[in-house]
Amino acid sequence: MKNVSTISVRAKRVTYPLLAVTILVFVSNLFCVLVIGTSAFPSGKIANGRYLVEEHGKAIELTRSAYWFSYVHTLTMVILFLVMALVVIYFHWTGDMKHERRDEQ
Repeated sequence: MKNVSTISVRAKRVTYPLLAVTILVFVSNLFCVLVIGTSAFPSGKIANGRYLVEEHGKAIELTRSAYWFSYVHTLTMVILFLVMALVVIYFHWTGDMKHERRDEQ
């Protein structure tokens, strides 16, 4: 038995650019987490005008702009991952993406 995957031109036109954007946002998010030292989503909170992120038992204080940039950037990444998953599920459902097992001859 041989596994064969096929993808239509229509599915390629949608999934490949979306995958490229998703990977780019993921890599840039990793870079931002390394530079800032944390991610404000989902563990960030605003207390008494201070922007705090609790991670590994300690609180890290961020500037207002760094906090919101980190929060929105990570939220965007999560949404893109969900959209990518829904697009792949949709194309599997419509038959534009197939995964079959075939007998070898």
